[in-house]
Amino acid sequence: MDFSDPAALHHVLATVWFLIIGLFLVFYVMLDGFDLGVGVLSLFVGDRRRKVMMSSLGSIWDANETWLVVIGGTLFGAFPLVYGTVLQGLYIPIMLMLLGFMLRGVSFEFHELSERKSFWGAMFGVRQPAGGRGAGLCAGRTAQRRQSGQR
Repeated sequence: MDFSDPAALHHVLATVWFLIIGLFLVFYVMLDGFDLGVGVLSLFVGDRRRKVMMSSLGSIWDANETWLVVIGGTLFGAFPLVYGTVLQGLYIPIMLMLLGFMLRGVSFEFHELSERKSFWGAMFGVRQPAGGRGAGLCAGRTAQRRQSGQR
């Protein structure tokens, strides 16, 4: 491949950045699945087990959302037109997803610091699906737009 040709170099760089963003997305999905699973399971166990489950998340739960920030920043830097189009078309589902993540963080931290641990533990579990619903709405909306030929 001749890298002196700007079109060939552009194609290679676009492919490399696409693969990097895909790798970041895989990291996020794998690591956040652990958080979501613990949150949903915490609804069906007692206070003692919930405390153990939530303490297993203590050092990693907030780092998982960092992958979303990295994906957004990389997408903005490598593909600004895609970033603008995606954010414009998926504004409400993305905001729902982010709201779910914020509520999850608040309930997790309050569970650690509050006297009412059972309430905040239950809130942690109830709020878990909100982020997943937002991500599902984003995926569904994207698939619907691709199927109908819209961009």
